[in-house]
Amino acid sequence: MGFLKYCLLMLAGLSLSCKEPLPVYKDPADVFSGSLRIGYLFGTPPANIFSVQLITINDFDETFEGRTLFEGSIEIALARKPEVKKTFFLSANNLIQGRYTAGSRTLILNPGDTVRVGVSWDFIDDTGTDLREAEFHYFSDQTCQARLIAREETLSVRGTLKLYDRTGEIKFGPVLFSLCHVKNTKPPGCVTILGEEACGLVR
Repeated sequence: MGFLKYCLLMLAGLSLSCKEPLPVYKDPADVFSGSLRIGYLFGTPPANIFSVQLITINDFDETFEGRTLFEGSIEIALARKPEVKKTFFLSANNLIQGRYTAGSRTLILNPGDTVRVGVSWDFIDDTGTDLREAEFHYFSDQTCQARLIAREETLSVRGTLKLYDRTGEIKFGPVLFSLCHVKNTKPPGCVTILGEEACGLVR
């Protein structure tokens, strides 16, 4: 009788333990937030580029550390003519900011950390067509006849990025960005301007 009671107690204990809830598994598929940083830039030495950066923040409360993929793309299209576009396929070579070890391809992302990848575009599309010659229409700068400024154009920018096998693809945009492309950005005797000022100088 004593042995039977012992067996019944053991079965009851097993039954109770099976009713305890298991820890909840949180799938880290959607743990990153992303934003686009876009600019039309004149640099030194004189560069005349369209810059796009994908900015990713780890919103998860844990650290990610592992072999990274850096799979993704950035697409820039002429809004009025979407077939005119440039597509960049991303890799670790596009990394601007992040704790990355190239030898092991390891990326460490602590909670709140940021990864930035980016590209610079020279206004030549996927077919090799130069938009400065084929699409942009130029006028003289009101303050400097030697400087030509194009009519305002709007570009549609979007991107995707996948950092790890176990995390989902991050989507960026689409975002619209307007600019007036400038030729001869720094002619002698002319006041220096910024990219965002150019549209105000077109007749």
